[in-house]
Amino acid sequence: MGESAIEKLEESERQLTSGNVGNAINLIEIAVRIAIKKLESVKGIDADCTNLSHRMAKLTNDIELINATKVINDLFNPVLKPVELYSGTETPSVSIEQAWNALRYARKIINFIETQLTILGN
Repeated sequence: MGESAIEKLEESERQLTSGNVGNAINLIEIAVRIAIKKLESVKGIDADCTNLSHRMAKLTNDIELINATKVINDLFNPVLKPVELYSGTETPSVSIEQAWNALRYARKIINFIETQLTILGN
């Protein structure tokens, strides 16, 4: 797999260690998207949505991995509020513990994808 997903995870860990949770979470999400896109490309699967867990479900039936991608995806879903209460999207609020968990999940996802790519000869 392209090193960029792994590099993003490594940078995410550095960001978390220095307390930059927002940057870390963004890098985690980007890393997972890069990895999923690579495996989809190799398998010839067209990504018909942006939802990570839906896309992962097309790559595996491993519920743990699908749920891990759902956790990461859910960190980026804006909370919808009535227009009169708030206009625009809400910036996700993520604790340091949630960010470390997301990093662990992302590693599992990317390890799975690396294994699949090796099996497929990529």
